[in-house]
Amino acid sequence: MNKEEFIPNIEALALRKLGFNQPCLGYYNKQGEFRLIMLDKNTPGLTVAPTYRAALKFFRDEYSFDGWVVPIHCLEGKLYTYIIESPKNTPDALYGFDFDDFTSWEDSELALIKKLIEFAAINNKQQPHCQCVSV
Repeated sequence: MNKEEFIPNIEALALRKLGFNQPCLGYYNKQGEFRLIMLDKNTPGLTVAPTYRAALKFFRDEYSFDGWVVPIHCLEGKLYTYIIESPKNTPDALYGFDFDDFTSWEDSELALIKKLIEFAAINNKQQPHCQCVSV
């Protein structure tokens, strides 16, 4: 596994604030440096670093937000965007679709994670730990 498979430090800290505390194969120290070693849970000074897949599963399991990256084929070539679907039984079911097109799957996936953090923070009625803006 390489570092690019894990969400960045800022988003890992935001997930920690939202309640993510599962075993991960990587972590960030206080200085934001990534280390590839098994960590069972968040500890003082260390934050678990989930993979993108683990983060998306967390949002599905804990918040019922389902998100995915979608390739778009156009004259300019292949672009990517994301879609978010929330539970249909909530009074204000949030549906997200990013109208910005991203040139890479990875950029779209990071934007998706940032938007899910924003939605979860709203759901918790708390402010997100990071400024979640499109890449």
